[in-house]
Amino acid sequence: MKTARLLKQNLSYYWRTNLVVVFGVATAVAVLAGALLVGDSVRASLLDLSQQRLGNADHVITAQRFFREQLAADIQNHPQFIVNGFTATCPLIALEGTITHETSKRVGSGIRVYGVDERFWKFHSRAARSPQGHEVLLSESLARELGTQTGDSLLLRIQKPSEIPIESLHSRKEDLGSTLRLNVRETLAADALGEFSVQPQQSAVRAIFVPLKLLQKELALDDKVNFILIAEALRSDTQVKTQVSRAAALARILKDTASLEDYGIKLRAVNEGHGLSVETTAGFVPEALIQKVGEAARSAEMWGPSPYLSYLVNSIRRDDGREIPYSIVTGVTDESIEVMQHGEWEHLPACNAGAGGPATTHLPQILLNEWAGSDLQVKVGERVALDYYVWLEEGKLATRSAEFRVACIIPMQGLAADRDLVPDY
Repeated sequence: MKTARLLKQNLSYYWRTNLVVVFGVATAVAVLAGALLVGDSVRASLLDLSQQRLGNADHVITAQRFFREQLAADIQNHPQFIVNGFTATCPLIALEGTITHETSKRVGSGIRVYGVDERFWKFHSRAARSPQGHEVLLSESLARELGTQTGDSLLLRIQKPSEIPIESLHSRKEDLGSTLRLNVRETLAADALGEFSVQPQQSAVRAIFVPLKLLQKELALDDKVNFILIAEALRSDTQVKTQVSRAAALARILKDTASLEDYGIKLRAVNEGHGLSVETTAGFVPEALIQKVGEAARSAEMWGPSPYLSYLVNSIRRDDGREIPYSIVTGVTDESIEVMQHGEWEHLPACNAGAGGPATTHLPQILLNEWAGSDLQVKVGERVALDYYVWLEEGKLATRSAEFRVACIIPMQGLAADRDLVPDY
């Protein structure tokens, strides 16, 4: 039997089975083709949505702290800004807030709050007029949720930003928010930047646009922002740089233009101009900054940095109940303790750091200045306790205590009387 005849008889005998296989293959091909088409359609839709919400923004500079509004202009005026394909910058404030519609009492929470001015609309090549006075613009989704109309009054509550952590004892827990009374001027459609957002999300963006100067005034942040938008020039595929190289170029420009103030770093001359105090507006110096300060000191052939931690204690007390209320305790390095124990100058007497009986030798040492030692009437080797506050996560103050052995009573000179050990708050 020939091969062709065998195939013909096979197809004839198994025609039902073969028909099912053909239908199955056709169905699978149709499903796969449909999935590819739907995937391309969804991808294109998400890309369009993302571009619509970003507007002309290609890069964003932001930080947890607020920085100078002028930084945006400094970046744009940098000689390498245009050379690397960037065209414009735009400073703004971006926060989250809660809105109450005064008429209906409807409340919207988790609202995107943008503080903008004319530069925002110019940056995005829009002809819209920026809100003035107490006017605001709403996204369509937010207006629909609140049921607002033109001229309606809104109450916007936003949390006042603070670089000092809320869990810190030094933070302002009694003044956490600010409430603004605003009037709706108009509603912005999605294609009119009503849903502007630099954060990806598929759901509708509920946003409100507030005058930048008004927001800065209410937050006591004159000439400060927390966002800078960067736009790139449209170039051909052969001219455009890679995303990594553009980001690296922008990082170099930012490094050249940003000041210590933008990073929240403060410098003070101490020791009659013979030293520098490095502080932060957050109250605490992060480890990364400590390392950078050390590197800078070594490169300048300066003495290495000495870290200090100053804290307010409720009392310094003896076992018999004698105490000094509200004092400053400062944590210093072992090197600083050695200097103070053995006298910062040759004419000062050395301390007997090992003094103390069996009941106190296990305790960590503490050095008191002459004023504190005299007021407590304490001697070297005796025990003192520090009572201090800590702020708990549940929002309560708790008192903690720690015991120390008096290792030295030092004169009111040098570090013992140095006001610069406490930063300016």
